Amino acid sequence: LDLSDFPVRWTELPHVLQPCDAQAAGAALIHQNRPANLLTKGFVERGDPEAALANAAVTASGAIDTSYVEHAYIEPEAGYAYVDGDTLVVVACTQAPYMDRDDTGKVLGLAVDKVRIVPTATGGGFGSKLDVSLQPLIGLVAMKTGRPAALAYTRNESMMSTTKRHPAEMKATIGADSGGRVTGMVFEGDFNTGAYASWGPTVANRVPVHASGPYLTPNYRAEGRAIHTHGPIAGAFRGFGVPQATIMQETLYDELAGKLGMDRLDFRLKNCLRNGSETVTGQLLESGVGIAECLEALRPHWARAAADADTFNSTSIDRKRGVGVASCWYGCGNTSLPNPSTIRVGIAPSGDVILHQGAVDIGQGSNTVITQICVDALGLPLEKFQLKSA
Repeated sequence: LDLSDFPVRWTELPHVLQPCDAQAAGAALIHQNRPANLLTKGFVERGDPEAALANAAVTASGAIDTSYVEHAYIEPEAGYAYVDGDTLVVVACTQAPYMDRDDTGKVLGLAVDKVRIVPTATGGGFGSKLDVSLQPLIGLVAMKTGRPAALAYTRNESMMSTTKRHPAEMKATIGADSGGRVTGMVFEGDFNTGAYASWGPTVANRVPVHASGPYLTPNYRAEGRAIHTHGPIAGAFRGFGVPQATIMQETLYDELAGKLGMDRLDFRLKNCLRNGSETVTGQLLESGVGIAECLEALRPHWARAAADADTFNSTSIDRKRGVGVASCWYGCGNTSLPNPSTIRVGIAPSGDVILHQGAVDIGQGSNTVITQICVDALGLPLEKFQLKSA
């Protein structure tokens, strides 16, 4: 489609592209009912972090900004649509067929029971295919023409039109005692969610729960904010803001270890969560906490890599080698939001058991495991089950 001669005249309007600018006094509002362009914020507080930092033997403070990241999955968005009686059927790659059904119905003015989304093999998603993409477009063409319609995005079209990882503007301070125990932490993060909400609320609420990393932090305050800007839409991407917060926290852990004269691996081992530990939200981890075991397993490799780097750096003038260690944790399920799962089971005239479920198999094996769970629960042979996705 050649738009070079299309008669468009552009008028630049007041705009904000960074969260810091979007929150400034007098900044243009993307949504008039959201002061300071704040979509939402999440907050976790435990103990007295200010007192802990004031009394700490050493502290480390810093600020880090991160950028947009493209998902770059192997298969760009693709699908086809057709009208079956009074129902619009869209067959397309997706991670969330029921949300696509609701969004497509809203866009096209259809009741949700008049839209059916059939997921294909996802082709990679990493969170981006949790948002609707081409489903309403091909649905509209099918409805207007009365004929099947198909569309496959080019790589450029996919990159231009789909969500990205949230850019972040973060600052934090962490304190430790003279023995190397972390005593307190304060974290703030503004996440650039673009003009639309997408998964911004999940990012804003998930980050404060995780910003401490998998470490004991007795005094803690963290706030995550999703901020509207006129930039690209940011959405879900492998971790909902937690990787960004991890960069901030782990960078300061390195600095604390240096100030204390401690090995970076030893510092993390001293502070990591263990069986019986409480997280910053007060969750008691009774068993199965394996971070210490993981770090211990790294010890010989860590020592060898550090020695190799020292040897290389002692003789290299123009190039230097570095070695790093970091930990991350991530809880499954939604944060501060309902996360229900349902499945419908019916019996066909043939006697087969029909399973209707909406979980999309993107490599985790849900199509196999859900059937196996029902086989185990009902005591029937596997061949008696038929799985229907969406």
